[in-house]
Amino acid sequence: AQHFSKALEHNKTLVMLKLNEHFVSAALLREICEKLDKNMGRKSKLFLDTLNGDKKTSWSRSRLMVVGQGKAGKSALIRSILGLPFNKNWDSTIGAEISESQIAGPRSGSQPTHAGWTKVKGETNMDYASKFAARIMLQQLNQSRKTPEKFRMKENTELPRERTIVTEEVQMPSITSKLKKKKSTHGVLDSKTKTLFQTRSVVRNFDVDLLVDAENAENSLTLSMWDFGGQEVFYSMHHLFLTKSGVYVLVFDMRGMLQWNKKNDALAYMSFWLRSIRLHAPNAPLLLVGTYMQDIRIRAKGVITINGLIRKLVKSLGFTQIVKNSVHKLEFFPVDNKERIGITMLRIEVERIVRQDKNTWQNISIKWMLLLDEMLEKRNEQAYIQLSDVTQMAAKVGVHQVAELDEALRLFHEQGMLVHLTATDTLKNLVIVKPQWLIDALSKVIRDGSLHSYNLQAVEKQGLKQDLRLAFDTALFSRDFLEYVWDGEQVPFLVDLMKRTLLMSEWNFRNEEYYLVPSLLNNVTKTGKRLGNRFVLDFSSSFLPIGVFQRLICLVVSHSASNRSRHGYVLQEPKLSKNAALIEVEPQFHIYLQEDIKHQNIVARVNDPQYAAKSVRIIQSMIRKLNCDVMGEGLKWETLLEDSTRLGKLVNYDQAKKEMMAPWITKASRKAEPEAQNVDLDSFLNCLQFD
Repeated sequence: AQHFSKALEHNKTLVMLKLNEHFVSAALLREICEKLDKNMGRKSKLFLDTLNGDKKTSWSRSRLMVVGQGKAGKSALIRSILGLPFNKNWDSTIGAEISESQIAGPRSGSQPTHAGWTKVKGETNMDYASKFAARIMLQQLNQSRKTPEKFRMKENTELPRERTIVTEEVQMPSITSKLKKKKSTHGVLDSKTKTLFQTRSVVRNFDVDLLVDAENAENSLTLSMWDFGGQEVFYSMHHLFLTKSGVYVLVFDMRGMLQWNKKNDALAYMSFWLRSIRLHAPNAPLLLVGTYMQDIRIRAKGVITINGLIRKLVKSLGFTQIVKNSVHKLEFFPVDNKERIGITMLRIEVERIVRQDKNTWQNISIKWMLLLDEMLEKRNEQAYIQLSDVTQMAAKVGVHQVAELDEALRLFHEQGMLVHLTATDTLKNLVIVKPQWLIDALSKVIRDGSLHSYNLQAVEKQGLKQDLRLAFDTALFSRDFLEYVWDGEQVPFLVDLMKRTLLMSEWNFRNEEYYLVPSLLNNVTKTGKRLGNRFVLDFSSSFLPIGVFQRLICLVVSHSASNRSRHGYVLQEPKLSKNAALIEVEPQFHIYLQEDIKHQNIVARVNDPQYAAKSVRIIQSMIRKLNCDVMGEGLKWETLLEDSTRLGKLVNYDQAKKEMMAPWITKASRKAEPEAQNVDLDSFLNCLQFD
């Protein structure tokens, strides 16, 4: 015990010691208690200084986004990665499901492990700031330790029985009970060795277990895992949640690649997702994962055939973000969720890629963690916070610059902690602290009726049977039905959000209050000859994502409805389908739109030449608007105008302007087009009034 007391003169970090059935003198006991108490005071002060300071370290956090065609096995793959049992009756994902997992890391270095993935249960307030402060403290303590090896002792060390020196029979079951409870300007030490501190204006607890946890979690990772529903109806919604950073996993059913009647569709879906990922995250790593390996094994050279198809597709797209399966020399990772084939290799590869990603190790300030805790604490009361309130929270914890606050919110959005859309000032003013709540709410409207039906008995009991039929037949939702599906919760907020993210538009062509949700349009109009002057928005050099045409319909309908309300126009009700729309924008001014997926373009026709110039300006402005607001400015297109004097030849818009090509180019149309970036929807619609 004397040697131990002497060692404590050098060890400044030990704060708690448990002695079971040992006997030491009262004097030595007091001496040991005093030294441990001093150590506790040092750590308490360091904890307070860390929380009040501006030190930085890495959060060791990333985001895993799992995408792909419906029923490809995405949810089952996540369960497999987490070591959860296979469930053949698992329901198809509606919208998206968010979960969180922690990956235990090696004690030193950064080599991946093949075990230690743990799912974090529930949406809890985890006190990120205290954990983050403990990590910083641990780094400081490790750097400052210069004590000779023989004097170093780990926290919670149990003194070996054979080295106990007995000088007086004083039993010491736990040193904790002997710690003196002194009054301190920093806080009060309780029986569980916790100290309360007032930092800036935020109460935090210091617990010695924080340091133990920080040491145990050294080199560990946290992953926010997003499982995106694979049905096409959700794709318009997904564009809101795909981020620039993180790791993407594209899951596909290998069986479809080997069936002649499904191969083209399978490759088309893969092509769509490859280009969507490049659109939103051009620098993010992507792993291709093929499921149902057990079924493929019986097919001779099945994997080789699939690999050849993928390699050809990837080469044709010029896609460079794929993480290849170097072990098997493949473009993808074949797995089987039921039989657990290939899961360990995939888990190791995902962890390796996450650890190599510089975004995972970005250093951030302790103040940002305090701000995050402040915001997430509001989840118990509300789903979103006004930016003005967040600004006050930020000032409270020491974040005073707008640029720094914007950067912190961007990081939290990218890491999946919250949703903060910044396309317009109105959207930027909302910080959604419950992302899963938002996804669930949107998915109560945007869903595949054939897979994710409503409770018909409950709907009929509410007298909304006809409203339900109207919703899935025409994509029109009555206000009463929205009140029902959202259970009266935040209905005005959700309607406004869907309108501003171009997922919904007002439909004031009937006496009752209705809203159009274009992504639910499901009937297809056959392509045929249409009269009128034609122009084309050609995306073939890049990509026309699913959801762009639907949002364009949303904007044109909103413009028509706005004109009807503002000017009292009597306008025909638009005629809409999944791939076509005929909309009267002003009296006698009709625009016909048709999506051509095969040729990756949108064809537009205007019925009267006098409206030709105006129609081009309106549609081009709308495409730029949705490109800025939803597509991260990743869309690339060329506007081509039909020259009626040259047998319908299509002429580039810039060339047509030089030639003043009638009827498309007029003096009025040569003016600058309305600003689309960072412009609120109502202001944008007001600007669509051309001379």
